[in-house]
Amino acid sequence: MSIVWVLNNKTHFGNLNMDTITCKPNTMNNIASNAQTYFSLTDFPQLISLKQHWLQIREEFNQLNAPLMPIHRADKSREELFQEVFQHISNGNQYGFVLGWGAHGGNKNWIQFGLMMHDKAVPFLNTEAPKTMELLHQIDGVKMAAFIILKPHTTLHCHTHPEIHDEGLVQLHLPLKTAKHNNFNYLNVAGEFRQHIEGEPIIFDGSYDHFAVNESSEDRVILYLELRKDGLAYL
Repeated sequence: MSIVWVLNNKTHFGNLNMDTITCKPNTMNNIASNAQTYFSLTDFPQLISLKQHWLQIREEFNQLNAPLMPIHRADKSREELFQEVFQHISNGNQYGFVLGWGAHGGNKNWIQFGLMMHDKAVPFLNTEAPKTMELLHQIDGVKMAAFIILKPHTTLHCHTHPEIHDEGLVQLHLPLKTAKHNNFNYLNVAGEFRQHIEGEPIIFDGSYDHFAVNESSEDRVILYLELRKDGLAYL
């Protein structure tokens, strides 16, 4: 079971001072009392198979032999990113991880390996992660899926995804690897913490202010999904 805390101005986790996390106070203070920021796995039975097979998914992640491409997500739409990756592969390079946003020229401490967009496998994949892809293809309404690494002592600062609400989506973190000791891996949505625990999905609404932190000494690896609430497939 995930561990839950409520944010206050004097909370510390590991070496992280929560006073350094800047969220939008007006947004957080005006959340409706009936707003749902986290969801139960039972609300999305189509995702249960991911939890059941998380060890196989982790093993396939461990088997990836993917490079870090010289491509970053900062200030780019997903369509622009796709075209840049396409050009990179067309030039004879291997598909791999992209740098995240949050740092000038890309964030090497937060990297993503794309698996699926709009219910279709990323066309640059070959035979990577076959069981993971089989499981994902059984779920309708996957806007995107990726393996994501958050490096030790890294904070992904407070941000929102307004399109999550506008498009009727939720987000999933399925933790595959966390620190064996001193697991200081957390997600905070609208002031409420959940701990990343291996094999325990976290489903949330990222249209609210949220941030993630890995204050442990090991990589945090998740399977990440953006998923339609209505369960309808993309055409």
